Amino acid sequence: MLVAKKKYSYDDNRYSTENKENNRKSINNRRKKKSKNLFIKVSILFWVVVISSTFIFVLLRYTEITEARYDVLRLKKEIKELETHLQDVNAKYDSLTRSDIIEKAALEKVGMQYPKYEQMVFLDTEETEGVDFTVSDDSELTNEQVKEDKQDKKLFGFIKSSIRKLYYLLD
Repeated sequence: MLVAKKKYSYDDNRYSTENKENNRKSINNRRKKKSKNLFIKVSILFWVVVISSTFIFVLLRYTEITEARYDVLRLKKEIKELETHLQDVNAKYDSLTRSDIIEKAALEKVGMQYPKYEQMVFLDTEETEGVDFTVSDDSELTNEQVKEDKQDKKLFGFIKSSIRKLYYLLD
């Protein structure tokens, strides 16, 4: 088989321009493919970062919600403990302020006793209508008034303290 020989001449520009054009086209094609591949890689990386950051943000929010729920449960438990402590304190307060317990303690521990009939003082309220029971300031009183008040205070002080003791015993 015979192959026809083609003669090339140095003046023939077709071969050199075809090669240059083919080289340019292949280089342009390679550049386009590289830039296209680079764009795809960058866009994939961008979307991976965006999606990952979204997942991380969502997970962080869920952890904050979970921590808040734990705090709420802890505070509810603390409220229950404080309520039970308050009930204990109220029960102790009620037991200390009951009159029968106070009376028993006064009779047994302190040695107090009920007043006898001879120790009781009875006041007639009809005779005290003209008496002025207002409290005055000691700085306004003269020496004579102070002496009189001291004598009156002894009598009224005794009566007042007796009434007060009776009142506390009956309460």
